[in-house]
Amino acid sequence: MPRKRPETRLNKIYKMLIEEYQPETVQDLQEALKDLLGNTIKHLLKAELDKHLDYEYGEKPLSLNTRNGSSKKIVKSSYGNIDLDIPRDREEAFEPQVLKKYEKDISNTENQIISMYAKGIPSPNNVYNS
Repeated sequence: MPRKRPETRLNKIYKMLIEEYQPETVQDLQEALKDLLGNTIKHLLKAELDKHLDYEYGEKPLSLNTRNGSSKKIVKSSYGNIDLDIPRDREEAFEPQVLKKYEKDISNTENQIISMYAKGIPSPNNVYNS
């Protein structure tokens, strides 16, 4: 009887994606990837702001510069337009690196994010919490 190979992280991600979105067509898969990309960027921006402010959401701020809501931004990707909420700080000193202030096309960024998942990085927060 052949031995079963251990499941890789990447295969687990594929299975989770299929279970969550249940795509039936290529268009369904593109919508799932668009959603995944938008949520990943959102979490990366949140992690960047946490690092910038030196405290996480829900903790007591260490300075007067605190979170100050967000602004809407629509960016273009190869999967279509993605609506994002860009977090702000009170002193307006936060300048995100994952998505620059005036960047409107994220085609290059999306390839980097997809390769991050392919390498098995489990959480966008790992990028900024190291």
